[in-house]
Amino acid sequence: MSHRSRTALVACAVAFAGLGGCLTLPARFASDPVARDQYQLQGEWRLAEATCGGQTTRASDASEVRLVVSGQQVALIAVDRKAREARILSEGTFALVPGGPPRAINMVLREQGKTRTRPGIYALEGGRLQLCLAIPVEGSDDAPERPTSFTAGPGQFQIVQTFVRGRS
Repeated sequence: MSHRSRTALVACAVAFAGLGGCLTLPARFASDPVARDQYQLQGEWRLAEATCGGQTTRASDASEVRLVVSGQQVALIAVDRKAREARILSEGTFALVPGGPPRAINMVLREQGKTRTRPGIYALEGGRLQLCLAIPVEGSDDAPERPTSFTAGPGQFQIVQTFVRGRS
């Protein structure tokens, strides 16, 4: 194996070990923030907390929720540590939207047998990802409006999720 190949392999291993924020980004991302963010989102994220309707839930020791990003594919997976089981909560695709702030994302997710578009905003800082996604109004097929702030108080149809890089 050449020195160049070993260097690339080590860089990939470090990125997927949860140390992506420590790597130097390729120069091609300097002028393209969407490509940079797409690159930095790749891998596995653990849910640290979620807020919806003014109620905040933090991660527990018994189970966890993981967000797995590969290319433009995304899956939200619940892991029960005691039972050693995992199940997919939702899966689909995402696209980052140029512009902002805040930076925008469109997710097309299959949840509970339905496919829905979930517009949102995101903030990506090192090993921390914050997502705020619109929640469809029950009984409506209309796409909800994109959130404009990272809040999820009573009466707001959105959820704020904070993820940290890597596995526990």
